[in-house]
Amino acid sequence: MTKRAAEKTVEITMFGGFSIQRGDMVLTDDLRRTKQPWLLLEYLIANRHTTISQEKLFELLWPEGNCEKPANALKNLIYRIRGLLEGIRDAGACDFIIFTRNNYAWNNEIPCVVDTEEFEKHFLEARVPDIPEEERMRAYRLATVCYKGEFLPKSASEEWVVFRNTHYARIYMECVQNLSALLLKNGQHEETVALCEHAIGFDPFEEPVHEILIHAYLAAGYRQKAMDHYEYISNLFNEKLGVRLSDRFRSHMQEVFETMDSTENDLSMISKDLKESQTPPSAYYCDYEIFRNLYRIEARFAERQNHSILIALFTLRSSAAQSDPKRITEAMSVLKDVILHSLRKGDVVSRFSNSQYLVMLPALTFENGPVVLKRLMEKFKKIYRHRDISLNMTLNPLAPTT
Repeated sequence: MTKRAAEKTVEITMFGGFSIQRGDMVLTDDLRRTKQPWLLLEYLIANRHTTISQEKLFELLWPEGNCEKPANALKNLIYRIRGLLEGIRDAGACDFIIFTRNNYAWNNEIPCVVDTEEFEKHFLEARVPDIPEEERMRAYRLATVCYKGEFLPKSASEEWVVFRNTHYARIYMECVQNLSALLLKNGQHEETVALCEHAIGFDPFEEPVHEILIHAYLAAGYRQKAMDHYEYISNLFNEKLGVRLSDRFRSHMQEVFETMDSTENDLSMISKDLKESQTPPSAYYCDYEIFRNLYRIEARFAERQNHSILIALFTLRSSAAQSDPKRITEAMSVLKDVILHSLRKGDVVSRFSNSQYLVMLPALTFENGPVVLKRLMEKFKKIYRHRDISLNMTLNPLAPTT
Protein backbone atom coordinates (compact mmCIF):
# COMPACT_ATOMS: atom_id res chain seq x y z
CA MET A 1 0.00 0.00 0.00
CA THR A 2 1.39 3.42 -0.98
CA LYS A 3 1.73 6.20 1.58
CA ARG A 4 -1.08 8.14 -0.13
CA ALA A 5 -3.38 5.11 -0.13
CA ALA A 6 -2.59 4.47 3.53
CA GLU A 7 -3.53 8.04 4.41
CA LYS A 8 -6.89 7.56 2.66
CA THR A 9 -7.63 4.26 4.41
CA VAL A 10 -9.81 4.44 7.50
CA GLU A 11 -8.57 2.22 10.35
CA ILE A 12 -11.30 1.24 12.78
CA THR A 13 -10.66 -0.31 16.19
CA MET A 14 -13.43 -2.07 18.13
CA PHE A 15 -11.43 -4.32 20.46
CA GLY A 16 -10.54 -2.77 23.81
CA GLY A 17 -12.17 0.54 22.85
CA PHE A 18 -13.61 2.31 19.83
CA SER A 19 -11.65 4.59 17.52
CA ILE A 20 -11.57 5.70 13.90
CA GLN A 21 -8.29 6.87 12.37
CA ARG A 22 -7.43 8.32 8.98
CA GLY A 23 -3.80 9.29 8.61
CA ASP A 24 -2.97 11.54 11.56
CA MET A 25 -6.62 12.28 12.31
CA VAL A 26 -8.20 10.22 15.11
CA LEU A 27 -11.72 10.05 16.53
CA THR A 28 -12.06 8.09 19.78
CA ASP A 29 -14.86 7.31 22.20
CA ASP A 30 -12.90 9.18 24.87
CA LEU A 31 -14.88 12.14 23.50
CA ARG A 32 -18.14 10.32 24.21
CA ARG A 33 -20.63 12.66 25.83
CA THR A 34 -23.95 10.99 25.06
CA LYS A 35 -24.57 7.32 24.38
CA GLN A 36 -26.85 7.17 21.35
CA PRO A 37 -24.74 8.76 18.57
CA TRP A 38 -21.79 6.51 19.41
CA LEU A 39 -23.97 3.40 19.73
CA LEU A 40 -25.50 4.09 16.31
CA LEU A 41 -22.09 4.68 14.73
CA GLU A 42 -20.71 1.46 16.24
CA TYR A 43 -23.70 -0.53 15.02
CA LEU A 44 -23.45 0.82 11.46
CA ILE A 45 -19.75 -0.08 11.27
CA ALA A 46 -20.16 -3.50 12.89
CA ASN A 47 -22.86 -4.25 10.29
CA ARG A 48 -21.25 -2.35 7.42
CA HIS A 49 -21.78 -5.09 4.86
CA THR A 50 -25.57 -4.87 5.18
CA THR A 51 -28.07 -2.07 4.79
CA ILE A 52 -30.13 -1.42 7.89
CA SER A 53 -33.75 -0.32 7.87
CA GLN A 54 -34.92 2.63 9.89
CA GLU A 55 -37.25 0.29 11.81
CA LYS A 56 -34.30 -1.84 12.90
CA LEU A 57 -32.49 1.25 14.15
CA PHE A 58 -35.61 2.40 16.01
CA GLU A 59 -35.55 -0.92 17.90
CA LEU A 60 -31.85 -0.54 18.63
CA LEU A 61 -32.04 3.03 19.92
CA TRP A 62 -35.47 3.02 21.58
CA PRO A 63 -36.21 -0.61 22.52
CA GLU A 64 -39.01 0.48 24.87
CA GLY A 65 -40.69 2.43 22.07
CA ASN A 66 -40.45 5.61 24.16
CA CYS A 67 -39.67 8.00 21.30
CA GLU A 68 -42.65 9.91 19.85
CA LYS A 69 -41.01 10.78 16.51
CA PRO A 70 -38.25 8.19 15.97
CA ALA A 71 -37.69 9.08 12.30
CA ASN A 72 -36.87 12.69 13.15
CA ALA A 73 -34.81 11.68 16.17
CA LEU A 74 -32.83 9.23 13.99
CA LYS A 75 -32.16 11.93 11.39
CA ASN A 76 -30.86 14.16 14.16
CA LEU A 77 -28.51 11.40 15.41
CA ILE A 78 -27.19 10.80 11.87
CA TYR A 79 -26.55 14.54 11.57
CA ARG A 80 -24.61 14.50 14.85
CA ILE A 81 -22.57 11.47 13.74
CA ARG A 82 -21.65 13.19 10.47
CA GLY A 83 -20.50 16.14 12.56
CA LEU A 84 -18.27 13.82 14.63
CA LEU A 85 -16.80 12.28 11.47
CA GLU A 86 -16.16 15.63 9.81
CA GLY A 87 -12.83 15.86 11.62
CA ILE A 88 -11.43 12.87 9.71
CA ARG A 89 -13.16 13.51 6.37
CA ASP A 90 -11.30 15.01 3.42
CA ALA A 91 -12.77 18.16 1.94
CA GLY A 92 -15.16 17.25 -0.87
CA ALA A 93 -15.01 13.54 -0.06
CA CYS A 94 -18.16 11.44 0.05
CA ASP A 95 -20.11 10.91 3.27
CA PHE A 96 -19.23 8.06 5.63
CA ILE A 97 -22.93 7.24 6.10
CA ILE A 98 -25.31 6.87 3.17
CA PHE A 99 -29.12 6.69 3.00
CA THR A 100 -30.98 4.87 0.22
CA ARG A 101 -34.53 3.48 0.08
CA ASN A 102 -35.17 4.12 3.76
CA ASN A 103 -32.02 2.20 4.73
CA TYR A 104 -28.86 3.53 6.36
CA ALA A 105 -25.41 2.05 5.79
CA TRP A 106 -21.73 2.74 6.28
CA ASN A 107 -20.23 3.84 2.95
CA ASN A 108 -18.00 0.96 1.84
CA GLU A 109 -16.64 2.93 -1.10
CA ILE A 110 -14.34 4.47 1.51
CA PRO A 111 -11.44 2.01 2.03
CA CYS A 112 -11.56 0.63 5.57
CA VAL A 113 -9.61 -1.78 7.76
CA VAL A 114 -11.64 -2.99 10.74
CA ASP A 115 -9.81 -4.94 13.47
CA THR A 116 -12.70 -7.37 14.09
CA GLU A 117 -12.81 -8.28 10.40
CA GLU A 118 -9.03 -8.75 10.23
CA PHE A 119 -9.23 -10.92 13.33
CA GLU A 120 -11.82 -13.26 11.83
CA LYS A 121 -10.02 -13.29 8.48
CA HIS A 122 -6.76 -14.53 10.04
CA PHE A 123 -8.66 -17.05 12.17
CA LEU A 124 -10.31 -18.53 9.07
CA GLU A 125 -6.95 -18.58 7.26
CA ALA A 126 -5.45 -20.59 10.13
CA ARG A 127 -8.25 -23.15 9.88
CA VAL A 128 -7.74 -23.92 6.19
CA PRO A 129 -6.96 -27.65 5.89
CA ASP A 130 -3.58 -28.91 4.67
CA ILE A 131 -1.70 -25.60 4.77
CA PRO A 132 1.95 -25.67 5.91
CA GLU A 133 2.37 -25.50 9.67
CA GLU A 134 4.35 -22.26 9.48
CA GLU A 135 1.52 -20.56 7.59
CA ARG A 136 -1.01 -21.80 10.15
CA MET A 137 1.11 -20.48 13.01
CA ARG A 138 1.55 -17.14 11.23
CA ALA A 139 -2.23 -16.78 10.75
CA TYR A 140 -2.92 -17.63 14.41
CA ARG A 141 -0.26 -15.13 15.51
CA LEU A 142 -1.82 -12.38 13.39
CA ALA A 143 -5.26 -13.17 14.81
CA THR A 144 -4.06 -12.98 18.42
CA VAL A 145 -2.31 -9.67 17.73
CA CYS A 146 -5.58 -8.20 16.39
CA TYR A 147 -7.43 -9.01 19.61
CA LYS A 148 -6.95 -6.17 22.10
CA GLY A 149 -9.64 -7.07 24.60
CA GLU A 150 -13.37 -6.69 25.06
CA PHE A 151 -15.48 -5.79 22.02
CA LEU A 152 -16.84 -2.23 22.37
CA PRO A 153 -16.42 -2.07 26.17
CA LYS A 154 -18.32 1.22 26.55
CA SER A 155 -21.39 -0.39 24.98
CA ALA A 156 -20.96 -3.68 26.85
CA SER A 157 -24.55 -3.73 28.17
CA GLU A 158 -26.10 -3.79 24.70
CA GLU A 159 -27.50 -7.20 23.78
CA TRP A 160 -25.94 -7.35 20.32
CA VAL A 161 -22.56 -6.31 21.77
CA VAL A 162 -22.75 -9.02 24.47
CA PHE A 163 -23.39 -11.64 21.78
CA ARG A 164 -20.49 -10.55 19.59
CA ASN A 165 -18.13 -10.10 22.52
CA THR A 166 -18.77 -13.71 23.56
CA HIS A 167 -18.25 -14.84 19.96
CA TYR A 168 -14.92 -13.02 19.57
CA ALA A 169 -13.64 -14.07 23.01
CA ARG A 170 -14.36 -17.72 22.17
CA ILE A 171 -12.47 -17.43 18.86
CA TYR A 172 -9.53 -15.71 20.57
CA MET A 173 -9.18 -18.46 23.18
CA GLU A 174 -9.38 -21.07 20.42
CA CYS A 175 -6.56 -19.26 18.61
CA VAL A 176 -4.48 -19.18 21.79
CA GLN A 177 -4.96 -22.87 22.50
CA ASN A 178 -4.30 -23.98 18.92
CA LEU A 179 -1.25 -21.76 18.52
CA SER A 180 0.10 -22.89 21.90
CA ALA A 181 -0.14 -26.53 20.84
CA LEU A 182 1.89 -25.78 17.70
CA LEU A 183 4.46 -23.71 19.62
CA LEU A 184 4.97 -26.40 22.27
CA LYS A 185 5.30 -29.01 19.54
CA ASN A 186 8.11 -26.94 18.02
CA GLY A 187 9.84 -26.30 21.34
CA GLN A 188 8.94 -22.60 21.44
CA HIS A 189 8.23 -22.60 25.15
CA GLU A 190 8.98 -18.96 25.95
CA GLU A 191 6.59 -17.71 23.28
CA THR A 192 3.91 -20.06 24.62
CA VAL A 193 4.39 -18.62 28.12
CA ALA A 194 4.11 -15.04 26.83
CA LEU A 195 1.02 -15.89 24.76
CA CYS A 196 -0.83 -17.60 27.61
CA GLU A 197 0.10 -14.96 30.20
CA HIS A 198 -1.27 -12.30 27.84
CA ALA A 199 -4.48 -14.29 27.23
CA ILE A 200 -5.11 -14.75 30.95
CA GLY A 201 -5.03 -10.97 31.28
CA PHE A 202 -8.23 -10.90 29.19
CA ASP A 203 -9.94 -13.83 30.93
CA PRO A 204 -8.35 -15.15 34.14
CA PHE A 205 -10.92 -17.96 34.42
CA GLU A 206 -10.09 -19.82 31.20
CA GLU A 207 -8.99 -23.11 32.74
CA PRO A 208 -7.52 -24.73 29.57
CA VAL A 209 -5.16 -21.76 29.07
CA HIS A 210 -3.91 -22.05 32.65
CA GLU A 211 -3.23 -25.73 32.02
CA ILE A 212 -1.22 -24.93 28.88
CA LEU A 213 0.67 -22.21 30.74
CA ILE A 214 1.71 -24.61 33.51
CA HIS A 215 2.96 -27.09 30.91
CA ALA A 216 4.86 -24.28 29.17
CA TYR A 217 6.46 -23.19 32.47
CA LEU A 218 7.62 -26.75 33.09
CA ALA A 219 8.88 -27.19 29.52
CA ALA A 220 10.82 -23.92 29.85
CA GLY A 221 12.37 -25.08 33.12
CA TYR A 222 10.29 -22.86 35.43
CA ARG A 223 9.28 -25.60 37.88
CA GLN A 224 8.59 -23.30 40.83
CA LYS A 225 6.61 -20.91 38.63
CA ALA A 226 4.43 -23.81 37.51
CA MET A 227 3.70 -24.88 41.08
CA ASP A 228 3.11 -21.29 42.24
CA HIS A 229 0.75 -20.68 39.35
CA TYR A 230 -1.28 -23.78 40.15
CA GLU A 231 -1.66 -22.59 43.75
CA TYR A 232 -2.56 -19.10 42.52
CA ILE A 233 -5.37 -20.26 40.21
CA SER A 234 -6.73 -22.67 42.84
CA ASN A 235 -7.14 -19.70 45.20
CA LEU A 236 -8.40 -17.45 42.39
CA PHE A 237 -11.24 -19.78 41.38
CA ASN A 238 -12.09 -20.39 45.01
CA GLU A 239 -12.00 -16.73 46.07
CA LYS A 240 -13.61 -15.07 43.04
CA LEU A 241 -16.03 -17.73 41.80
CA GLY A 242 -16.56 -19.80 44.93
CA VAL A 243 -15.78 -22.95 42.92
CA ARG A 244 -12.91 -25.39 42.72
CA LEU A 245 -10.91 -26.26 39.63
CA SER A 246 -12.42 -29.17 37.71
CA ASP A 247 -11.65 -32.68 38.92
CA ARG A 248 -10.04 -33.45 35.56
CA PHE A 249 -7.71 -30.46 35.77
CA ARG A 250 -6.70 -31.10 39.39
CA SER A 251 -6.13 -34.81 38.74
CA HIS A 252 -4.07 -34.08 35.64
CA MET A 253 -1.93 -31.48 37.42
CA GLN A 254 -1.30 -33.86 40.31
CA GLU A 255 -0.05 -36.48 37.84
CA VAL A 256 2.17 -33.90 36.13
CA PHE A 257 3.79 -32.71 39.36
CA GLU A 258 4.25 -36.24 40.68
CA THR A 259 6.08 -37.39 37.54
CA MET A 260 8.41 -34.36 37.25
CA ASP A 261 12.02 -35.43 36.82
CA SER A 262 13.69 -33.53 39.66
CA THR A 263 15.87 -35.58 42.01
CA GLU A 264 17.23 -33.69 45.03
CA ASN A 265 19.85 -35.28 47.29
CA ASP A 266 20.35 -32.36 49.69
CA LEU A 267 17.74 -32.61 52.46
CA SER A 268 18.46 -29.04 53.59
CA MET A 269 17.39 -27.78 50.14
CA ILE A 270 14.13 -29.74 50.40
CA SER A 271 13.55 -28.35 53.91
CA LYS A 272 14.11 -24.84 52.60
CA ASP A 273 11.60 -25.45 49.81
CA LEU A 274 9.00 -26.74 52.31
CA LYS A 275 9.17 -23.64 54.50
CA GLU A 276 6.83 -20.70 54.05
CA SER A 277 8.63 -17.65 52.68
CA GLN A 278 7.01 -15.60 55.46
CA THR A 279 5.12 -17.05 58.39
CA PRO A 280 2.01 -14.91 58.89
CA PRO A 281 0.77 -14.32 62.48
CA SER A 282 -2.63 -15.80 61.65
CA ALA A 283 -4.46 -19.02 60.79
CA TYR A 284 -3.32 -21.03 57.76
CA TYR A 285 -5.40 -20.36 54.63
CA CYS A 286 -5.46 -22.90 51.79
CA ASP A 287 -7.66 -24.20 48.99
CA TYR A 288 -10.18 -26.95 49.65
CA GLU A 289 -8.02 -29.71 48.15
CA ILE A 290 -5.23 -29.02 50.67
CA PHE A 291 -7.79 -28.57 53.48
CA ARG A 292 -9.23 -31.99 52.74
CA ASN A 293 -5.79 -33.64 52.92
CA LEU A 294 -4.99 -31.85 56.20
CA TYR A 295 -8.36 -32.93 57.57
CA ARG A 296 -7.57 -36.57 56.84
CA ILE A 297 -4.18 -36.31 58.51
CA GLU A 298 -5.67 -34.63 61.61
CA ALA A 299 -8.49 -37.19 61.76
CA ARG A 300 -5.97 -40.04 61.84
CA PHE A 301 -3.92 -38.31 64.50
CA ALA A 302 -6.99 -37.54 66.63
CA GLU A 303 -8.19 -41.14 66.41
CA ARG A 304 -4.77 -42.44 67.49
CA GLN A 305 -4.45 -39.94 70.37
CA ASN A 306 -8.11 -40.30 71.36
CA HIS A 307 -8.89 -36.57 71.34
CA SER A 308 -11.33 -34.46 69.33
CA ILE A 309 -10.75 -31.75 66.75
CA LEU A 310 -13.46 -29.28 65.86
CA ILE A 311 -14.72 -28.31 62.39
CA ALA A 312 -16.66 -25.06 62.00
CA LEU A 313 -18.69 -23.95 58.99
CA PHE A 314 -19.40 -20.22 58.58
CA THR A 315 -22.23 -19.33 56.21
CA LEU A 316 -23.33 -15.90 54.98
CA ARG A 317 -26.98 -15.49 54.06
CA SER A 318 -28.85 -12.62 52.47
CA SER A 319 -32.31 -11.63 53.67
CA ALA A 320 -33.01 -9.80 50.40
CA ALA A 321 -35.36 -11.45 47.89
CA GLN A 322 -32.62 -11.16 45.27
CA SER A 323 -29.20 -11.02 46.86
CA ASP A 324 -26.52 -8.84 45.29
CA PRO A 325 -23.48 -11.04 44.44
CA LYS A 326 -21.19 -8.05 45.01
CA ARG A 327 -22.53 -7.65 48.54
CA ILE A 328 -21.81 -11.33 49.34
CA THR A 329 -18.32 -11.02 47.83
CA GLU A 330 -17.63 -7.95 49.96
CA ALA A 331 -18.90 -9.68 53.11
CA MET A 332 -16.83 -12.79 52.34
CA SER A 333 -13.69 -10.68 52.10
CA VAL A 334 -14.39 -9.12 55.51
CA LEU A 335 -15.22 -12.50 57.04
CA LYS A 336 -12.00 -14.06 55.74
CA ASP A 337 -9.94 -11.26 57.29
CA VAL A 338 -11.76 -11.62 60.62
CA ILE A 339 -11.36 -15.41 60.70
CA LEU A 340 -7.66 -15.38 59.82
CA HIS A 341 -6.78 -12.74 62.38
CA SER A 342 -9.00 -14.10 65.16
CA LEU A 343 -7.66 -17.65 65.14
CA ARG A 344 -4.25 -19.15 65.87
CA LYS A 345 -1.46 -20.26 63.54
CA GLY A 346 -2.35 -23.93 63.96
CA ASP A 347 -5.94 -23.43 62.76
CA VAL A 348 -6.75 -24.09 59.09
CA VAL A 349 -9.19 -22.10 56.95
CA SER A 350 -10.57 -22.76 53.47
CA ARG A 351 -13.31 -21.33 51.31
CA PHE A 352 -15.97 -23.98 50.68
CA SER A 353 -18.39 -22.08 48.43
CA ASN A 354 -19.16 -18.53 47.35
CA SER A 355 -20.74 -17.88 50.77
CA GLN A 356 -19.01 -20.33 53.14
CA TYR A 357 -15.70 -20.87 54.96
CA LEU A 358 -14.57 -24.08 56.63
CA VAL A 359 -12.34 -23.90 59.71
CA MET A 360 -10.43 -26.73 61.42
CA LEU A 361 -9.54 -26.07 65.05
CA PRO A 362 -7.03 -28.66 66.36
CA ALA A 363 -6.38 -26.99 69.71
CA LEU A 364 -9.96 -26.22 70.84
CA THR A 365 -12.43 -28.40 72.71
CA PHE A 366 -16.18 -28.62 72.33
CA GLU A 367 -16.44 -26.61 75.58
CA ASN A 368 -14.22 -23.62 74.71
CA GLY A 369 -14.68 -23.71 70.90
CA PRO A 370 -18.11 -22.00 70.88
CA VAL A 371 -16.78 -19.18 73.08
CA VAL A 372 -13.91 -18.41 70.68
CA LEU A 373 -16.14 -18.58 67.61
CA LYS A 374 -18.86 -16.44 69.20
CA ARG A 375 -16.28 -13.68 69.76
CA LEU A 376 -15.28 -14.04 66.11
CA MET A 377 -18.88 -13.65 64.95
CA GLU A 378 -19.38 -10.58 67.14
CA LYS A 379 -16.23 -9.03 65.69
CA PHE A 380 -17.54 -9.60 62.16
CA LYS A 381 -20.88 -7.96 63.01
CA LYS A 382 -19.11 -4.90 64.41
CA ILE A 383 -17.09 -4.46 61.22
CA TYR A 384 -19.75 -5.45 58.68
CA ARG A 385 -22.96 -3.63 59.57
CA HIS A 386 -25.23 -4.39 56.60
CA ARG A 387 -28.37 -5.88 58.10
CA ASP A 388 -29.39 -7.78 54.97
CA ILE A 389 -26.37 -10.11 55.40
CA SER A 390 -26.37 -12.53 58.36
CA LEU A 391 -23.63 -14.87 59.56
CA ASN A 392 -24.42 -18.39 60.79
CA MET A 393 -22.03 -20.93 62.26
CA THR A 394 -22.23 -24.66 62.88
CA LEU A 395 -19.65 -26.57 64.95
CA ASN A 396 -19.00 -30.30 64.99
CA PRO A 397 -16.25 -32.61 66.20
CA LEU A 398 -14.11 -33.99 63.42
CA ALA A 399 -15.43 -37.33 62.14
CA PRO A 400 -13.20 -40.39 61.63
CA THR A 401 -11.60 -40.81 58.19
CA THR A 402 -13.29 -44.13 57.58
